[in-house]
Amino acid sequence: NNKIYKLTSTDFSTASDVTGVLTLTNSNLTYSYFNGKMFFLNNADVGFVWDIATETLANDGWTGLSPNSSSLVQSWNYKSRFYAVIGNSGSYCYGGIGSVAGALTTVDNSPVFSEFNTILFGTSWTANQGNQNEDLMVLVGKYGEVLIYSGDYPGASNWSLISRVKIPKPKGVRGYINIGQDVLISTERGVVSLRSIIATASVGEPYFEVSNKLCEFFQVSPERPIQDPRG
Repeated sequence: NNKIYKLTSTDFSTASDVTGVLTLTNSNLTYSYFNGKMFFLNNADVGFVWDIATETLANDGWTGLSPNSSSLVQSWNYKSRFYAVIGNSGSYCYGGIGSVAGALTTVDNSPVFSEFNTILFGTSWTANQGNQNEDLMVLVGKYGEVLIYSGDYPGASNWSLISRVKIPKPKGVRGYINIGQDVLISTERGVVSLRSIIATASVGEPYFEVSNKLCEFFQVSPERPIQDPRG
């Protein structure tokens, strides 16, 4: 009902409205945690930030966007920086190290995609690279193109695109989860494992490794593409 509530009891029976005078016109919020705060975005209103220590809700303090953070749709953190997708575009933005407010730098990623795409969501990914783990950044396009970056941040000299893969069309901005050293993505043809896809040149069974296990558990038939699973 376009309100944000704080649950104040362990059985969730008591909730208090913390929205106050803030404007929330769309309850379809995404959220992320960074540096002691929860950030809420909906690509409609100025973003919200919940301070965990003080238990207070306010509009975020991000600047550098036109007209403001109401254009942001989803956020994550990577190497101690806040990142967010700019809605209905191929662009994203990021803040300074440890910053929870202030200027955001915008990156137009549209030219990097090999086909027309807008960014659906981004996330960090801790992947095993042989003898060590490496923190990578992942951008997932609306139509299934996945870009994987390595480096400190987009403006750094060591920033580079290290992999590009195509998966079936993702189901939505919330359609992923980071588990261990993997990112599982819900697509129109099943749940796919980013780790499995990157590790093999095959485009067949690895896409459905996770879905097959889920189907066995729920005793349903696994989804299969008619032809190429990348389509």
